[in-house]
Amino acid sequence: MPAQLEKAQPSNRIEVTGSRLRRADARAADPQVQQWLDLITELLDRHLDDDARDSWVQFRRAYPDAWVPATLQARIDALNAGAPAPPPAR
Repeated sequence: MPAQLEKAQPSNRIEVTGSRLRRADARAADPQVQQWLDLITELLDRHLDDDARDSWVQFRRAYPDAWVPATLQARIDALNAGAPAPPPAR
């Protein structure tokens, strides 16, 4: 095969640099993320829904890409839908 034709062939290789992963990991490693999620969970447990909602909005502004446990996300989604937040999973 001529060299020019070899260069034109698509590669079967995918390269992942991980730059986005590192940024998300850096935020997830931030202890303030977990502390803030714990605070939101506590506010929900104490039925302080308005405070929990306000804290959630501030959290998402500060950490828009942060991973959130599915159980907490479900409670926030229910809160934002106007339903009372479901009790924590035990």
